[in-house]
Amino acid sequence: NWTAYSSPFIVSSECTSNILAKTQDNAGNLESPPASRIIKIDKTAPDTSISLNGTAGSNGWYISDVTVTLTATDNISGLATTEYSLNGGGNWTAYISPLTVSNEGITTVLARALDNAGKLGSASKDVKIDRAAPVTTISLGGTMGNNDWYTSNVTVTLTVTDNGSGAAITEYSLNGGGNWTAYSSPFIVSSEGTSNILAKTQDNAGFQESPPVSRTFKLDRTAPVTSIPLNGTPGSNGWYTSNVTVTLTATDNISGLATLEYSLNGGGNWTAYISPLT
Repeated sequence: NWTAYSSPFIVSSECTSNILAKTQDNAGNLESPPASRIIKIDKTAPDTSISLNGTAGSNGWYISDVTVTLTATDNISGLATTEYSLNGGGNWTAYISPLTVSNEGITTVLARALDNAGKLGSASKDVKIDRAAPVTTISLGGTMGNNDWYTSNVTVTLTVTDNGSGAAITEYSLNGGGNWTAYSSPFIVSSEGTSNILAKTQDNAGFQESPPVSRTFKLDRTAPVTSIPLNGTPGSNGWYTSNVTVTLTATDNISGLATLEYSLNGGGNWTAYISPLT
């Protein structure tokens, strides 16, 4: 179909167009063959996408290496190049086949595709990998006595190390009661005797520390109780009229007795008590 030309016209279709033009003069001469001009129009950037494949954990994290596949399409001028860059380093690599990301943490994959018209399409996706469970450390604070016994309340601090997705929740259990409590800040244990702390952490990738970390400590804030019973022939006014047998009795129901000693008349010399003395 030939259309009479009167003024410039616009071609907007994205494709390859062929314009034919011919002129007839007033004498009846018709231009032959017609003039011809090819017009190629591509106003649309390539469609670029990034797909990931690996073992999925939680919250968008993977617990394995991740295969990264780039897909670029351009149905008009066609693709010229497809490239990728990791973590915005500025170095672009020609994409040939799927690549594998194995570094733990977050790796940002940038993709760009250039079509033959010079239009650039791009895409970006974070690859989050965490292949290791978190590690919880139990620290104890208090006044240390002898033989690994604490003589004050004990402050328990939990510290978590996770170089991948980061800790989601840390819990602890005291003395195997089966009840787990969410940890938010250091807590105090005041119960005398032997205590066992269990602690575990789950990270954002879904990894849970197993088995839980364990720490046992001993607490004794109460001094022993010592009594001195006397045995002899009593007289008057608290006086004895015979030799007196002195028996020392000491009890400690927590850490137990280490030594029992006696001194006579404040002489400053202490003697280990073995049996009643006279």
